[in-house]
Amino acid sequence: MTETGPQSTGARFRIAREKSGLTLRQIADATKLSVQALTAVEADRVSQLPGGIYRRAIIRTFAREIGLDPEATLREFLAAHPDDLPPLPPLQTRKSTSYDLPPEPQVDPPRPRMWRTVMKLLGALVPIGAGVFYFTIAVRGDDVRQRVDDIMPPRFADAWRPEIVPAAGFAEAPPAFGRPVAVMITVSSPCELQVVADGRQLVARKFSPGELIQLDLSNEVILSGDDAGAVYVSLNGRAGRRFGAAGSPLNVRIGRENYNAWLAQ
Repeated sequence: MTETGPQSTGARFRIAREKSGLTLRQIADATKLSVQALTAVEADRVSQLPGGIYRRAIIRTFAREIGLDPEATLREFLAAHPDDLPPLPPLQTRKSTSYDLPPEPQVDPPRPRMWRTVMKLLGALVPIGAGVFYFTIAVRGDDVRQRVDDIMPPRFADAWRPEIVPAAGFAEAPPAFGRPVAVMITVSSPCELQVVADGRQLVARKFSPGELIQLDLSNEVILSGDDAGAVYVSLNGRAGRRFGAAGSPLNVRIGRENYNAWLAQ
């Protein structure tokens, strides 16, 4: 019996994908990455992938889709294929939060007489509680459904989803008129970032290096923040130009009518 050598990072991606039962086309449709980029990862053809933060974003997204740990897989990939970006910070162990349940207290078994008293009280309270619950749901059911419809109206961009062009690091032709523009936003260093698409705020918080936002440009996207040099964008898989110097304020509008002007020449 012959021993096989250690698997390459590309082989591990391929084996994990085959175990998940997904094809490259299915993953491309779900992640907006191109089939060429996914094929290059599995074949260890790193030179065919875009460089820098875009390459890291592709590895994280591909790993997450096939059930691999994104951060651990990216570190393994960078160990085999180093890049020029700053090294990733060490993985942090999870700290307990306010959402963690406290340990259950030790309760002494109740005395027989007390137990019978508790059972009698429960027998009287359960029917009352069930009646209150029933009438509350019956009266407020329609109101709750109406509030959900008000809070979460259908997104205009969802109508375009079957027409999405996968976004990756490869140059692709601009979409035909009426089809959305696939936008990928990545962050290279800690910064505050706000993203507003078609008048609706998608996110507004502090981002960490390597975080990724993917969306469809139906009409316009407005980016604002405190570090223009930390934010990068690609449009339909083509790298966008820099928004400004490091530390300078970011306030950019990318519209359907002018997004070509934001592509790197």
